[in-house]
Amino acid sequence: MTKPKLWTKNFIGISLTSFFIFLIFYMLTVILPIYVTDEMHGNGTDIGIVATVFVVSGILFRPFTGKWFDKYGENIVIYPSILIFAVGVLALSQASSSFMFLLAGGFIGLGFGTISSCFQSIAIKSSPVNRRGTATATYFVLFDSGFAIGSFLLGIIAANTSYANVYSLGFFIILLSVVIYYLLHGRKASQMISSSDEKLSI
Repeated sequence: MTKPKLWTKNFIGISLTSFFIFLIFYMLTVILPIYVTDEMHGNGTDIGIVATVFVVSGILFRPFTGKWFDKYGENIVIYPSILIFAVGVLALSQASSSFMFLLAGGFIGLGFGTISSCFQSIAIKSSPVNRRGTATATYFVLFDSGFAIGSFLLGIIAANTSYANVYSLGFFIILLSVVIYYLLHGRKASQMISSSDEKLSI
């Protein structure tokens, strides 16, 4: 008996998009403490405040986004979340005050918190029922890979250029992830919602 394919077009699309999002987020988690102390002339307390803003904004809207995800479909949640994440990263590259810095951190935490939980749901849903354990494991491999590669690669870039340039690069990588998501998964998700709506109207 042939084993159902795990690496379908949908699963690849979600996996690649997740990888790029994770890469940027974990690049930020490594660089931000250094940025706070070196560029913003902050201290340990300031780093703690930034971390708190990240965490609180990441969990604040999760109960609501879960309901919207179930009621309106994936794209209604995913596209705004990626946009919020991208705006936060871009704002970080232009931050010149503590308020702007914390605001950018709030956007990043909110966007990433929503994206990560939604992508896990989509990845599992896109896989065959009897291979969902493998799909979950694969998703978290990408999660950890984003941390490892993002920390190492973009840390090297930060050492040879400005932090603002690293954040700007992150912004464009996020835009690339939107294109990948749309081409390999998002368009099909839209078509499925449209078909469902037509059946309901009939």
